[in-house]
Amino acid sequence: MPTYEYQCEKCGLEFEQFQSMKDDALTTCPKEACQKKRWGKGKVQRAIGAGAGLIFKGSGF
Repeated sequence: MPTYEYQCEKCGLEFEQFQSMKDDALTTCPKEACQKKRWGKGKVQRAIGAGAGLIFKGSGF
């Protein structure tokens, strides 16, 4: 399962979320302070992540 990077448009929080490719993208900020503001939770945008590197170990590679 991949790790997706998100950023809140309101508070600027950047966070990573480990989720299945079948899961829907997150839409609201999980930060507690962002949720308490009178105008509601901030919307999040999925950012393009760098991904993970692939490392081969052992004598066969």
